[in-house]
Amino acid sequence: MRLLLIGILFLVCTSAYAQKDAGYWFDKGDTAAQRKEYKEAIKYFTKGLKLNPQDTDAYYNRGLAKYQLEKFDDAIADFNKVIELNPKDADAYGDRGAAKNELRKYEEAIEDLNKAIDLDSKKVRFYYTRGNAKFDLGHYNEAFDDLSAAVDLSPKSAYVYYARANAKFDFGNYKEAIDDYNKTIELNPKNTYAYYSRGLAKYNIGLYKEAVEDYNKAIELNPHDKDFKESLRLAQERVPK
Repeated sequence: MRLLLIGILFLVCTSAYAQKDAGYWFDKGDTAAQRKEYKEAIKYFTKGLKLNPQDTDAYYNRGLAKYQLEKFDDAIADFNKVIELNPKDADAYGDRGAAKNELRKYEEAIEDLNKAIDLDSKKVRFYYTRGNAKFDLGHYNEAFDDLSAAVDLSPKSAYVYYARANAKFDFGNYKEAIDDYNKTIELNPKNTYAYYSRGLAKYNIGLYKEAVEDYNKAIELNPHDKDFKESLRLAQERVPK
């Protein structure tokens, strides 16, 4: 009986040690990822998963690291594992959708993002990514709805206004695009491409002098961009002497 008890205690202690050791590797992976050392992070998460293959956080974070390295298929495999272990993980669906979006699997991406939003309707990035996927499929009105939802959820985030502005620009709604570029610049005055894109929108509706001002600001922030300088030259030619 004593030997049996000792054996049981040994198994319990061994299991606890393995879990602690897995946590050690997870922490190292998390630290590496925060430093943007994604290859190292993947190695650490993988070591932890060998000790605790049920760790959904390790699969998820390893998937994020692979995503950052543009290894989208590998990232999807990790998000698949998270969903297998926890079918209610909204982030795993959302980021799997983002990876599919990068692979131009837009319909599959939208399906995943629909599920993510069903599970958590307050995540800005879900609407943002789904809006971009819908736009790429030509579903413009639905894309605007999603990007507007992202704006409503995060009205202080410059990137959601910028994304919606670009969608409006591509659709030819230049005046509405300018409104969103204005908000983008208000929230992030260092967004070079917001000035440039606003200049393009103004040029397209005949506001050549204002376009020149925006191009000059873009060049001030990024003096080496040839497209900025060429657009400036074209706008200057249209300004009345």
